[in-house]
Amino acid sequence: MPNLINNTSDTTLIALIKDGDSSAFRQLVDRYKDVSLSLAFSILKDSDIAEDALQESFLKVYKNIHKFRAKASFATWLYRIVVNTSIKEAMKMLKSDEALLLQLYYLSELSVKEIMLVTKFKRSKVKVTLHRGRENLRLVLGNILGEEIELLL
Repeated sequence: MPNLINNTSDTTLIALIKDGDSSAFRQLVDRYKDVSLSLAFSILKDSDIAEDALQESFLKVYKNIHKFRAKASFATWLYRIVVNTSIKEAMKMLKSDEALLLQLYYLSELSVKEIMLVTKFKRSKVKVTLHRGRENLRLVLGNILGEEIELLL
């Protein structure tokens, strides 16, 4: 008997996943793993780290599939998760203060003042560390993302 899920739309697969159908999730992974891995690799330039980022991305998708609302396509939602996860992996190459502050500022969307409250750092340390972190992240990702890095930072 042919696997009917192979020709099933993303929307239907997502509904099946929300109902607990693990084979539907496997199909979604199979459908998007190659493109997603290429995306992660284009950011990280290391196949092992890209594989880890991909696995983490699909784990996040599985845990958060109930939050997907189809305002954009599933592919768009997944690729955003892959990009964010890959950038977090790249940030691990930075000094810990830089990575922490960049994550708080860009991914958690905290203001400088809120970061000061959370970290107990002075305003000058937050601003200087954010600046240095951006510069170092730009070096890590700049050649990979090209002009797109300017939009992110």
